[in-house]
Amino acid sequence: MHEVVEKYLAEKRQEEFIKKEKCKSEKLLSLGLYVREYSRNTSYTSEYPDYAWNAETQTRRYYRKVPIKVTDEEYEEILKYSN
Repeated sequence: MHEVVEKYLAEKRQEEFIKKEKCKSEKLLSLGLYVREYSRNTSYTSEYPDYAWNAETQTRRYYRKVPIKVTDEEYEEILKYSN
């Protein structure tokens, strides 16, 4: 195979993989299948847009939603039951 074709196909495969992973992440987030990753910072940032109230300290704890890691088989089953 010509190296230009090989490079082109590798780029397209990578683009397809990224697109698939983004879609997968969005679906998991929409289904509530995520963990909270808390910020060390006590104020709002766009990187950590959500917050939970800490009743003990009477402050907000900012976090971002991180989709849980699932196998392809688990994801297929999740899709089966989510529709």
